[in-house]
Amino acid sequence: FLCGRAAASFLLEHVRGRAVECRGNSEDRYGRLIAVCFIDGKDLNAMMVSEGWALAYRDYSEKYVPQENAAREASKGIWAMRFVRPWGWRRGER
Repeated sequence: FLCGRAAASFLLEHVRGRAVECRGNSEDRYGRLIAVCFIDGKDLNAMMVSEGWALAYRDYSEKYVPQENAAREASKGIWAMRFVRPWGWRRGER
């Protein structure tokens, strides 16, 4: 819960007042768009994973696994605390 707020705050600091462009054409099983989002051509997904505020969603892509591994090894963001992965949280893990 608190890590989600911290992640949202981090993202807001980087997108506030700027145009965000998201590109995607498929949905996950919950009906959410699977997309890559950019600001001025910079991949926000990669930034969030690299800084430890998001996880690589391996069910759909291995693209951000190297960034996740580096963030985990450096104890960045959520990797500096205990947390439940989002897919576990949705299943009721607390």
